[in-house]
Amino acid sequence: MGFLSKLFGGGKSTAVAESVVKSASVAKDRLHIILASQRALHRLEHLNVADLQSEIMNTIQKYVTVDAEKATLSIRREGVLDVFELQVPLS
Repeated sequence: MGFLSKLFGGGKSTAVAESVVKSASVAKDRLHIILASQRALHRLEHLNVADLQSEIMNTIQKYVTVDAEKATLSIRREGVLDVFELQVPLS
């Protein structure tokens, strides 16, 4: 009987071994979520918000008349999503 067999009940019960495998799977899934979140935050770090807002406003102004001075921009987190919101009042 090997060391691991003795450690996990001598092979008589696989419940402990299955529990370890399930815990490892849950930990792996959580790590994937954390890494995805960090990657999203890293992408936003390099974002020049002023330039982005200016480009979006220029594009909108090609099609409709807007009051650019009253436009508001917000970036917030809602659960697992990063929300970029630009509110532009139409003239």
